Amino acid sequence: MSWYQWTIVGVFAALSAFVANTFSSGNVVGCLVILGVTPLVLSRIRQRRLKQSKAIVSDEASSRISRFGLGSIGMLTILVVAGFRAAPYLAEASLNPLSVAADLLSHAFLTWIIVLWMMRRGRGHSLMLGLGLAVVSLCVLAGGTSRAISGQTTVAMITCIGFVLAS
Repeated sequence: MSWYQWTIVGVFAALSAFVANTFSSGNVVGCLVILGVTPLVLSRIRQRRLKQSKAIVSDEASSRISRFGLGSIGMLTILVVAGFRAAPYLAEASLNPLSVAADLLSHAFLTWIIVLWMMRRGRGHSLMLGLGLAVVSLCVLAGGTSRAISGQTTVAMITCIGFVLAS
């Protein structure tokens, strides 16, 4: 893997840790990370085996099938994660709709980032940057950094500046 791909992995790990810490969802985020890494590892193993056997395979047809399959599985995974995260909120008598929306959307966007990363085979996509900014903003909104408004505003502004510089 190139340094660019390792940078994406590092930023994704930090983003995942931030979401897991904010919403106390380490088990869900851990499963998503494993789900995201497994297809990449399997595709790398497959590529090495094909290079060793020197088999000629149509990359265009297999790429379309695998993208469609990963996209379908990804959308299903987003729905399952949203349903899994919504279940505890449905049992509560009084709930904060802002907190529920921040939790569901941040986990859905994090899952979407993983799906894009898998579909692009570890290279990244420009949409991942915007989704990452939305995830951090939602975590700040839910109080993942501080309960004081000045702390939340400071972290949100620094994050926005960082994402602008990264783009």
